[in-house]
Amino acid sequence: MKSYIFPPNISKVICSDLDETFMPFSEIEKANSGINELEKFLSENIVDQSMIFGLITGSNLTATLRKINGYANYYPHFIASSLGTEFHWVRNNEIIESEKWVQLIEDSGFKKENISTVLHILSNQGIELISEPEDYQGKYKATLYYHIQNNMEHDFNFIRQTALDFHMKVLFNKCNPATGDPENSYDIEFLPLCCGKGEVIDFLKKELNLSSDSFYCFGDSFNDFSMFAQTKHAYLVANADPEAIKNHPHVLEKNIVGVSKKKCKNL
Repeated sequence: MKSYIFPPNISKVICSDLDETFMPFSEIEKANSGINELEKFLSENIVDQSMIFGLITGSNLTATLRKINGYANYYPHFIASSLGTEFHWVRNNEIIESEKWVQLIEDSGFKKENISTVLHILSNQGIELISEPEDYQGKYKATLYYHIQNNMEHDFNFIRQTALDFHMKVLFNKCNPATGDPENSYDIEFLPLCCGKGEVIDFLKKELNLSSDSFYCFGDSFNDFSMFAQTKHAYLVANADPEAIKNHPHVLEKNIVGVSKKKCKNL
């Protein structure tokens, strides 16, 4: 794989979720995804439009690199993996962890071992969570399934408060079976208070001295809404979760490549 060049000045940042946005989950759909056209557009316009492209994904870094290897030809300029709990720049094919991002997490009071303590407390309350595949576990994050029950609201409130007691926040997102998740379940994600997809956008604004108007975000589910809230340009792809589509005004009529190319010409 190759690296995109970095423009001498950055005035636009394109951010994309990974699964079902940047790349389809289905092997059959990957062949017709338009990835080559997207990468050609990016490589030809990065300098002229002073833009960079990055992935903000729930998958951890190892899984992200494995997924895009053989699918994409270029690394993105940055990868915010494990649901925005890890941040890496990519320069000259070298993946470099952001020291500033790590310092933010250390300053937040987060300790990974506290997740086990929280899960023990939840289990004692009869709230059993099931660990998700390794691809969705991270250095600063744990992801588990919660199967929908009648007392879900009470359980979520208890989970949320218990996490806060240990300097963590917890995100609840309805599972998307299209990406291999089980039906009638939620992703329960424990992460540092300073992290998340929206926090990645905020971090980039400060790092690059840019405003919300400089960011263009694409996603497929509710867990992308936090980054959507940080920009004026936020789009769900046409194959997004139907419930998410009901709650967001901007949905692409075709796949991300077919429509974003048209829009990007006028960025």
